[in-house]
Amino acid sequence: MSATRTWLRRFLAGTAVLLGAAQFFPPARNAGTTAEGPQSLAAVLNPPPEVRNFLAAACYDCHSDRTEYPWYARVQPAGWLMAGHIRDGKRALNLSTFAVLGKQAQARRLEYMRDAVAEGEMPMALFSALHPRARVTAEEKEMFARWTESVQTRQVVAAKE
Repeated sequence: MSATRTWLRRFLAGTAVLLGAAQFFPPARNAGTTAEGPQSLAAVLNPPPEVRNFLAAACYDCHSDRTEYPWYARVQPAGWLMAGHIRDGKRALNLSTFAVLGKQAQARRLEYMRDAVAEGEMPMALFSALHPRARVTAEEKEMFARWTESVQTRQVVAAKE
């Protein structure tokens, strides 16, 4: 047996051992009781059903206190990668605690959301590839933009009162 084959076998065996051991260290789960609690965007702004459905499909998994985990989230390192994305997503915008923001901050977050969806930054390409229901159509982008603009205008006016 050549030295290269021996090295390759040892490398593959070591990798298998490390991946196997990694399964004993799953990340904490993001599993609150509901994505639409009393402090949520849905409770505060009462969006129409099409917007609620859009948010549930494209946003809630990473931007709320409730995540629906696919089977591969139980396999490391995929679970670690997802946990990092969820942590970062909630840090940027947590739709479950939207009410704690002031009206001006809510308006800015709505603008951020509208722009991120319109420019195709959100949902993330990897998320959309793995979750077909999160793929955003041109009609959904337009519907979401109209809704966020109307709500954003109301939020700015309310903040000035």
